[in-house]
Amino acid sequence: KQWITFLYMICLLVFGVLFVPFNKVWGPQREFDSFTFAPLWSGIEHGREINGYNVIYELATGRLLVELLLLTLIFTSIYIFINEKNK
Repeated sequence: KQWITFLYMICLLVFGVLFVPFNKVWGPQREFDSFTFAPLWSGIEHGREINGYNVIYELATGRLLVELLLLTLIFTSIYIFINEKNK
């Protein structure tokens, strides 16, 4: 049971901090450029401009919440399955 919790925490670190979904946007109207996964501390893509505006990383909170919810559901089902198997 402890290794499942440890593995869950590692996955939360990876998918919640190091591999976070971002929309790349630019300009005052936040026009969409592309989608990427990047570390949480990403902010501006230096050296890349579109029409004189820097490309900014905007956190895709909906995708992040769905990603973390699915991760939690997977590990919860594994935990329940292992508990039922041990009984």
